[in-house]
Amino acid sequence: MRAAVWSANQAGIPCLAADQFGDVDLLEICPNWYPLSQDYHELPDYLSQLEVAGWCYTGGLENHPRLVGAAAREVPLLGVGENTLKELRNPYLFVDGVSAAGWKSPETLSVVKGLPEGDWLLKPFRSGGGLRISKADYAHLDGDQFYLQRNIEGLPYSISFVAVAGKAILLGGALQFTSRTAEIYVPPVMRHESPYLFQGGITCCLQEIAPLEALQQLVDLLTAHFGLVGLCGLDLIKTESGEIFLLELNPRYTATMELLERQLQTSFLSLHLDACCGESLAYLKRIKGERSEQDYFVAKQIVYTTGSFTVPEKGMQVALGGRFLGKEQAEVLLVDLPQPGSQLPAGSPVCTVIAFGATREECLGSLRYHAGRLAIVLDQRKWSGYYRS
Repeated sequence: MRAAVWSANQAGIPCLAADQFGDVDLLEICPNWYPLSQDYHELPDYLSQLEVAGWCYTGGLENHPRLVGAAAREVPLLGVGENTLKELRNPYLFVDGVSAAGWKSPETLSVVKGLPEGDWLLKPFRSGGGLRISKADYAHLDGDQFYLQRNIEGLPYSISFVAVAGKAILLGGALQFTSRTAEIYVPPVMRHESPYLFQGGITCCLQEIAPLEALQQLVDLLTAHFGLVGLCGLDLIKTESGEIFLLELNPRYTATMELLERQLQTSFLSLHLDACCGESLAYLKRIKGERSEQDYFVAKQIVYTTGSFTVPEKGMQVALGGRFLGKEQAEVLLVDLPQPGSQLPAGSPVCTVIAFGATREECLGSLRYHAGRLAIVLDQRKWSGYYRS
């Protein structure tokens, strides 16, 4: 939520916010904040009482299509609605759409058919950020909450695009980090217990994923098949041999979009609102032309705690000891900051580190350095031991 509100602020769009956390930096840029429970049930009531022209969702709310529909009946929804969400969150229907576009998805099966031979993942129907994804075994099969998907080894990427008037405009790409990514520091216990958990990502050229013409055709076909509108993120795996397997489509502002926004120095939320209102996005080509995606890299890593942790009373910034942190012109940002004094259980996200660099290596080096400094505070590890690794 913090990143989406930041995006709106960049475009001068006034907004309210509702989420489960109420992070310090969210409240700084959006004082009009409303708390949500884990099931988001308060949202329709909030909307019925507020004077707003429209609303849009981020994150886990897409797992609740009926709630989205109920909220949309209170205030006009700017984005993909209930019926399309049901299609996109149904893995079997998503595979059908991908096949209709002429692309591949990993083989997907119902748990009730049993566990076939081979390498399979157990994936929840309602999830986000790689939570609760694990290697499949007979002991944990649950047909009500999970389904089976053949495991495909490769690099995880995301493609961001905006759908408008039945067509799609590519915005950029990012290499995603999971707990298995070797280029970032992840505590060993997390690599073992949550291997597919989303940890962040770094901007990349779209051509690194596939030829631009092929990607453009893909997002156009998906837009037409599902009736998409507004910002969308497409997750995929690229194998060592160059094969592409589509995993998931999120019809909303996604976690890697703020990296592209900072790279291109533009607001994606303004694109989303224009697209949902049927406005032309011809000006986007001019914006993208002002800065090459190869000239500048932006990366981020979500930092989790492996044990219980109490947020310092002076805030998470003191953990790194830098007064510059949090300033937009800084070389590294610390964002998604929990309230001082908060008690965080093991496995909780603590904050997000955003780093910049003229080269990929410089950007990743800065990210590793600052995430490592936080590791000292969160995991009580010796800095010298971490940095040598």
